[in-house]
Amino acid sequence: MASNEFPWELLDNRYNDRFQKLALQEVPVQRLTVRSAWNYRLFLERPEWFQYTIPGMFAMLGKRNPATGRSAVRAFSIVSAPHEDFLEFYIAVKGETIDDLLPLSPEDPELEKRILEYPYVSMLLQDVVEKEVEANPAYNNVLLGQATMGSFRYDTKDPRIAVFGFTGTGVAAGVPIVRGYSWAPSVRKGIVLHGVRNPADFAYQDEFKEHRSKYPDFQYHMFLSRDAGTPWHYGRGRITKVLAPAPQEMTGEIHPFEKLTGVPYDPNHVKLYLCGSDAMIKQVTDYAVNERGFDRKDIIHEKFFD
Repeated sequence: MASNEFPWELLDNRYNDRFQKLALQEVPVQRLTVRSAWNYRLFLERPEWFQYTIPGMFAMLGKRNPATGRSAVRAFSIVSAPHEDFLEFYIAVKGETIDDLLPLSPEDPELEKRILEYPYVSMLLQDVVEKEVEANPAYNNVLLGQATMGSFRYDTKDPRIAVFGFTGTGVAAGVPIVRGYSWAPSVRKGIVLHGVRNPADFAYQDEFKEHRSKYPDFQYHMFLSRDAGTPWHYGRGRITKVLAPAPQEMTGEIHPFEKLTGVPYDPNHVKLYLCGSDAMIKQVTDYAVNERGFDRKDIIHEKFFD
């Protein structure tokens, strides 16, 4: 299992007490697809007891702490659609700066603060990536809880255009909505604004591009926030440049969102669905409410930390 050289017992702090009474079952990993050094797609067998009925639900997922044996789980959006016979999750393996984190020591007076900086569950789930070739349940099984309805709920009856703003692995919350519903022009219209740091992290771009080709009123726009070091023919910067532009990003009379999509950026035409970092969600929400006349009920969001 995870390296015994790491002080895993220190990461199993009081915060994890709340997860010990959850009904969790071990579920086999079917396969995984590594997207980049930081993210991968995890596919599980779908148990008969797993009651997943509505896109946008999440589930507790994780492993056992190798030192204490206690459950270590966090909430992850379910990427697969309810009609699919497998479960898919999009996992951030670890933070890019984890090697720069200070080592843990029981004598450290700021130990509790240091612990919060470590992506505990993601680190344990690395076993699945690093040991996938070994036929060992300790590596190839994960802990899974029941599907749960969160706050990211798609309104199938709202006639307005659904605008999805995703950053990082927050895209996971929107994929099952795109997979699960028809996007024929006579049914609904959708716009996906997808922002990541590295080109390899556009995990579902082929799927979104296929929808864009198939449905004339489905738009997919990519934003890269870092220099790729290679030719890049799509959007640069963050999705906030069109969803919450700064004054210097407002050029001309047409709003950047309308210039990009051809759709007026107001609550009469669009409903916002956001999933990604807290900073992005707050920035877009504040801008949409204060500058574009949105009501907070017009903005659906799921918290996700990247």
